[in-house]
Amino acid sequence: MALYLYKNPKSGIFYLRGSHHGQPVDESTRTRVERDALGVKEKREREIYEQVVLGKKPERTFAEAALGYLKPRTGHPDNPLLVPILQALGDRKLSDITQDVIDDLALELYPADQAADTTRVRKVYTPVSAVMHWAAHAWGLQPRRIKRPTPPPGRLDWRTPQHIEWWLARVGHIKPLITAYVGTGARASEMLALDWADVTPAGHRFTLWEEDTKARKARGVDLQMRVRAVLPPRPASGKGAVWRKPDGDPWHGYDAINTILRRITERETLEAASDSERAEIEENRSLARTVKLIGLERRQQASKRARQLLNEIARREDVPRIHLHVFRHTWATWAYAVTRDLPWVMQQGGWASTDLAMRYIHVGTADLAEDVLAHGWEIRDGLRPRPLALPSPSQDAAG
Repeated sequence: MALYLYKNPKSGIFYLRGSHHGQPVDESTRTRVERDALGVKEKREREIYEQVVLGKKPERTFAEAALGYLKPRTGHPDNPLLVPILQALGDRKLSDITQDVIDDLALELYPADQAADTTRVRKVYTPVSAVMHWAAHAWGLQPRRIKRPTPPPGRLDWRTPQHIEWWLARVGHIKPLITAYVGTGARASEMLALDWADVTPAGHRFTLWEEDTKARKARGVDLQMRVRAVLPPRPASGKGAVWRKPDGDPWHGYDAINTILRRITERETLEAASDSERAEIEENRSLARTVKLIGLERRQQASKRARQLLNEIARREDVPRIHLHVFRHTWATWAYAVTRDLPWVMQQGGWASTDLAMRYIHVGTADLAEDVLAHGWEIRDGLRPRPLALPSPSQDAAG
């Protein structure tokens, strides 16, 4: 049976059905204009001819790429951020997902009068870019650069030494790694790429090479006393990943670490919640995990409600939250406060733009410098910390 167009009587959208060269087809043309639908039909016939007769490999779809991207990270292809994106782009070929398509989708899902640019970046541009980047690397496709809206600079997100001690008292087995993030200002991916071959024998400095830095420029990073004190034992071979999971395997991505930090916030939030609030959160989470008994839309609503409740309680109880990039902002703010040396801060942190680095000078006051040094954060050799009893793990320093 040849391919033919079928117009859905309710939506008015044309569908392509039938078969071509033995290949069955049943898919939407995504248009209500018959002339455009005929163009889709001709293009699809040409693609099938090239695949079946000429042996050309079929192009990958966004759904295939999303599945490949998510599997190693979550073990399953279900991700709340990707659900609405997959509904819109799932069966589209990667080559058809242009900048205009992504821009239109971002505004369709999160209209300009209802959401900020930062929301569209976080919920559309970032996940789409991550999937496309994975596909290019995994399947040898042409890399694509996706432009994102550039929101105006917001308030600098950094933490006081007291807040950092609160987190270090709760992060468990990743405490050495978090200490290294706070004490060096390294980017999330840079720290996990660190190899023992690039750490000096006494552990006073490490080198980040071009392939592991955002700016593709090598740089050296000094290690202060608190970081040197928590470095793992150096292997006899003198090489290999510095930071490893409890099972001994290297960390393959920083998403898992951000997940640990997020779960700490959730745990503290649930402890602060009332019994009825905890019950409602668990009920909605149970519904969100149900696969067969309720529809996808109901699952999404339940998941969203659980997140809303957690966020409301966290704001009400002032429960701290954090992610890895905040540690980089924190180090830079502290480093300028202590050293008053912006070129040194830029060199250590890998900032090429003075405009970006200048944001850290506004809160770099003398009293902050005293507080940082008093909590044992040396920042640079020769700037010895003042003695101070650190808060005990039971003390809520964030309050």
